[in-house]
Amino acid sequence: MIRKARLDDLAALNALDKKDPGKFDPVLAAILKDPEACLLVAEQDGKLCGYLLAFKHNASHAQWRVCWVEDVLVEESKRKAGLGKELMAGIEAWALAEGITVAALASPRTGGFYEGLGYKNSALLYTKKLKD
Repeated sequence: MIRKARLDDLAALNALDKKDPGKFDPVLAAILKDPEACLLVAEQDGKLCGYLLAFKHNASHAQWRVCWVEDVLVEESKRKAGLGKELMAGIEAWALAEGITVAALASPRTGGFYEGLGYKNSALLYTKKLKD
């Protein structure tokens, strides 16, 4: 089941990301209150096993409104079961309901997954750390 995240999902969300546990501690409440944000979770048998975070974003290349997919994670043991596809479909439905007709993301890996959903590789991503 795909649904919008709730504040009581905090511990489960933090447990999903083994590389950055606790990353939702300082931001979950703000994300849930932000009308420009959508945090979806994938739940199976009463347990969270994935999430997707996206924001409405102004971008001139897409006539100003884009759904920017910021972060997608599915528990390793649940990958290849369609949860990522369901999360992406859920965020696309949210974007369309918000009047947004373009979705975008950057991914250094899993390009084949997104291409299979109809996404096209249209740019390179450049990043710069502004402060240590």
